[in-house]
Amino acid sequence: GAEGTQSNVPFVGFLKQIFAQAMPGMFGRAQMSTKGGAESDAFVAAPVVAKDRPLLDVGRVVMQFGGLKALGGVDLSVKPGTIHGLIGPNGSGKSTMMNVLTGIYTPTAGEVKFESHSLAGLNSPQIAALGVARTFQNVQLFGELTLTENVLVGLQHAYRSGIFEIALGLPRARADEAVARKRAAAILDFVGLASLANEEARNLPYGKQRLLEIGRALALDPKLLLLDEPAAGLTAPDIKELMSIIRKIRDHGITIILIEHHMDVVMSVCDTITVLDFGEKIAEGKAAEVQANPRVIEAYLGGAAATA
Repeated sequence: GAEGTQSNVPFVGFLKQIFAQAMPGMFGRAQMSTKGGAESDAFVAAPVVAKDRPLLDVGRVVMQFGGLKALGGVDLSVKPGTIHGLIGPNGSGKSTMMNVLTGIYTPTAGEVKFESHSLAGLNSPQIAALGVARTFQNVQLFGELTLTENVLVGLQHAYRSGIFEIALGLPRARADEAVARKRAAAILDFVGLASLANEEARNLPYGKQRLLEIGRALALDPKLLLLDEPAAGLTAPDIKELMSIIRKIRDHGITIILIEHHMDVVMSVCDTITVLDFGEKIAEGKAAEVQANPRVIEAYLGGAAATA
């Protein structure tokens, strides 16, 4: 109810501040901008990276679990300002790669460079602080909180005020919250959810929950956004809306890696597509080249036959 809503945000904010004190790297990156119109308020613009240099450079990455090699020396180069698809049959190593890129796994061998930073040995909060955000295969939202509050949780990293200022409602904390609310509104507008801002997240249809999760990831001001099966379980109209928002994010200067089973989505939005099979890269290129590649056709048809 309305009574509960007011108390929720400071409480969530309070918890986040405790985390921030424990892991300062996670929330320390961007200062919030108060300039510009609604769209420009949504994000701190992704800095321009040299177009000829990859934003993400993965070299010969091996990921071994006991005797199983989930990744067998994979190279991946993601250019700034592109949507890069990562596809392959089940068990091909896509999710393993996603977990390596976000610090959930430390690779057995090889290197991962983001801009000029080596990600080796960094944990997930440290990687997030460098500008890498992700969504998950299963939507992970705070169901009891409103859409605005869910995005505010993502915006906590930009607060300048400390835990006591927030707890006591001191002026700087109030100013921070005002700016954060303005940005949360702009982000919800960006993903097409402005009209539902005060609705509780659990009441949203599944497709809208997906968009909210993307909005919350955008609140982290990523330079690179990893989308893990965003179209899973969506209806055709939802998929169409999702595709237009993915393109809009790229047009805003944020680079995207997209893992997706829906081939029509991958083929129509991705600038470059990398195909994995059994932890090896078997093809890479534009949609038309990849679709026509005999190794890709074999991997998918073989895979489909095997699971049928």
